[in-house]
Amino acid sequence: MAARHPNLPQPRLAALLDDEELVHHAAANAALPPDTIRRLLWTGGRRARPPE
Repeated sequence: MAARHPNLPQPRLAALLDDEELVHHAAANAALPPDTIRRLLWTGGRRARPPE
């Protein structure tokens, strides 16, 4: 439930996107920034963060 909470801090939410067990819940979070949502859509969910 915490992964979907809209007040979850952005750094924690980003970390959850890398967690195999919680990624689907985190991706459903309404607080995800639009650029992260676009990246998830463009990559088929394989890359939530930009390449470093």
